[in-house]
Amino acid sequence: MKVSSDIIKRLNKSYIIEVPVRVSVHPDSRGILGNHSLFIKNAIARGSCLTLHNITFNLLPDKFWNPDTFEEHCKYVFFTFQKSFFKKIITRLSSCQHSELIFFLETLTHINAPYSDVINHPTDPYLYFCGKKLQSLKKSGHLEEAFAIDAENRELLKQAIQALIKKDDLGIQSETLTGNNPFTSLLKALKGAKENTLKQIQLYLDRAELRHDLFKQASKTKGNKNQIGFNAMVAAMITIFKDLGYFEESHSFDTILDAYLEQTGNQIGNLGDFKNNYRNKHLFDKYKRELLELNIPRFIK
Repeated sequence: MKVSSDIIKRLNKSYIIEVPVRVSVHPDSRGILGNHSLFIKNAIARGSCLTLHNITFNLLPDKFWNPDTFEEHCKYVFFTFQKSFFKKIITRLSSCQHSELIFFLETLTHINAPYSDVINHPTDPYLYFCGKKLQSLKKSGHLEEAFAIDAENRELLKQAIQALIKKDDLGIQSETLTGNNPFTSLLKALKGAKENTLKQIQLYLDRAELRHDLFKQASKTKGNKNQIGFNAMVAAMITIFKDLGYFEESHSFDTILDAYLEQTGNQIGNLGDFKNNYRNKHLFDKYKRELLELNIPRFIK
């Protein structure tokens, strides 16, 4: 494949690049004539990662689990970080959604090593030349340690994700809702169980950090009314997840609301008026907007 002189110049100038995982470490690189063996050894000793791309990757702890960049990092970064960094990112993993955990695990399973698809790349000159660099560095033995550490770290990441997914699944399976479950029965089944869909909805609601826990008994005012915003929040929750296909299509807002009230034991005063005018109620638009800002995906079985 013909590679432009501009690509060759850029990739030879930054032949191997250090990707810091700490703010205190600045990015560094070595050109084609640099001491690659020493550079790689020192970068690994600092706990940094490595790449053959001449671009900046952000692998700081609060950016590691970004679904928008995770796949690219798995493809083109050697995960040569140390155990201290591993512990930091694992603590952040627990805040990820169930669907994100599945995505991370599938990505790591599919991409089990960096630059696995670049040697003799058929269409991309940039990746093709990265393949040439990879072949040269592998032939010299300079990347042997990097590959070994990367493989170990990827396996540890997979094990940590699998443990969280198993814990999440067990939590779903062990969760027992008392009495009838009419609200749950209206949901579509996720992974073979409607309870899983309810759990996913609850995870999104938790992430939105709403004022009220909608699946617990509503707090009351001194006048024995629901706290301000609770009713509007319930309406926003039903509206958003109905629009995104989490409920069976045949069910109306009124039917879902009735089922919700029966399952949770909550009440809404003057229910008939609320059903007719909930879109005009105070705070409905606010809570709907907060849920929309989460970019909740449409329901996928």
